[in-house]
Amino acid sequence: MKRKMSVNFISAIKSYNFSCRRSFQSPLDGGKPKFITKTGCRILSGMTCFAMYNRGRNKGFSLIEMIAVLILVGIIASTAGLGMVQAVQGMIFAKMNAATVQKGQIAMTKLVKEFNNISAVDQANTNGTSITFTSYKDGVSDSHTVARSGNTLTFDGDPLTDQGSGFTLNYYNNFNDAAPFLYDPATWGSARRIIEITLQLSGAGNAISEFKERVTPRNLQ
Repeated sequence: MKRKMSVNFISAIKSYNFSCRRSFQSPLDGGKPKFITKTGCRILSGMTCFAMYNRGRNKGFSLIEMIAVLILVGIIASTAGLGMVQAVQGMIFAKMNAATVQKGQIAMTKLVKEFNNISAVDQANTNGTSITFTSYKDGVSDSHTVARSGNTLTFDGDPLTDQGSGFTLNYYNNFNDAAPFLYDPATWGSARRIIEITLQLSGAGNAISEFKERVTPRNLQ
């Protein structure tokens, strides 16, 4: 009777331990299932047991993966930054050249208006880069001089526009005259009736904007 009870007690303990086993996968052992009993869990602390039980379930990023992601993010950010810089530079370039064109248009409008009122030209002080003339406007005669000084175009000594890279004046007998000429178009003569203005302004990136106009002075004698 005593032997039978001893055998039954041992069988019950084995059954209890078997039913209380918990399995977990360890990456250190190739992912093979390991077993730990409640008895073992009692020996270990609660947190340690929980970590061992869930070791195979918790997965995160390795250091190499995080470094690779950071490198890719840096490459993308630098590429986007370069694109933004080029876009901003393009906008500034276009804005500066638009301002240069506006300067040229204002200067040409002023010259055309003044040359239309020319009544006489001072031949001694007129050449291919400057002109001195008398204009008749609103019943009043005034003497004016247009000349280039460095990169500035002046009207009676006052700046008309800057950024000038070229300014030439040609004088023709007829509106449709073209080369070869029987006269020097860079000099004024009594038979001249047409004034051709060529203005060049240098903008951003040394971009050259050219403006050209032919004027027939209506009061020229």
